[in-house]
Amino acid sequence: MELNDLRIDTNGALYVKAEQLSKNCILIVSNDKAKVMQLPDYATAEVKTCGGKVHQVKCTESKLF
Repeated sequence: MELNDLRIDTNGALYVKAEQLSKNCILIVSNDKAKVMQLPDYATAEVKTCGGKVHQVKCTESKLF
């Protein structure tokens, strides 16, 4: 699971093509940055913030038994 950068132009507009996104993903916008991450089949995604900004994204995968 990798966070991929998305482009925000000088006017602050975020452009995302549907082809860039997987079927299930999470889009995070914070501190003038935008990132997208594909979601695995089974996982817990945790977004930690500090001062109202995204500080860390932690994803823990699991497998069904």
